[in-house]
Amino acid sequence: MVSPSSASAKTAPAKVVSYSKISSSKRYHALYGNIYGNAKLTKKVHNASNFPNTVFSVTKSATIKKYHGSRSIYYYISNKSGTVKGWIWRGNLSPVKTYAQEKSDINAMIKIINTIDPDERGTYLVEMNDVTPQQAYSGISSVTGDIGSDGYYMGSVGYSENISEMQAMGKIYNLFEKRFTSSQKRTLNALYENYLTELDSAVSNENNENPISDGSAFDDSEETDADAQEATSDLSTVLVKDIASLQKTV
Repeated sequence: MVSPSSASAKTAPAKVVSYSKISSSKRYHALYGNIYGNAKLTKKVHNASNFPNTVFSVTKSATIKKYHGSRSIYYYISNKSGTVKGWIWRGNLSPVKTYAQEKSDINAMIKIINTIDPDERGTYLVEMNDVTPQQAYSGISSVTGDIGSDGYYMGSVGYSENISEMQAMGKIYNLFEKRFTSSQKRTLNALYENYLTELDSAVSNENNENPISDGSAFDDSEETDADAQEATSDLSTVLVKDIASLQKTV
């Protein structure tokens, strides 16, 4: 028996069935696989795994029929400088995450914090400065916990400041409520309804009572405010956990 020569043992060139242009702003990471210098896949120019953090744009696609008859779609990719380019199987590409939702949620959270009394909001805004889109929900969860705990039972320090923090907790809940699971909603909805009831009573009392300058007890109004603070804290405790669960590992 005669062994085949190295030339005859080589894989036959792929056949290009069709080309098409791609006009898209999408950007990709190349996860693995070969990058070829031509659409017939006869010349390997790069290994994609050597460029895990490189961002590529796609400008063309080609439907390829390989020597064994199967068809695949390959994309022509290029980095910004054009130093790394070529054809790669589209299954080896992953869209670059834009974090659009995370950025939107961070901005929404900042707007909510800005509704808190000016004397109280500063610390929370500083905390939000450290929240990145990549870890948005872990960071927002932490700030939510601080708002919930700092607003809990501040006594006669000043109802307007305290209530603004409690009101912010409801707004945070409204921001994320549609993204929780059914099980999470069942628990949160019950806590939220109790929170609304107690908060309404506290706001009503604040509108009808004048603070006592020497800091003595507010009797019924103080008890009502404490109930609202406790309801806010209960909501916050569960909300912190459920917001953190939205954090995805990328």
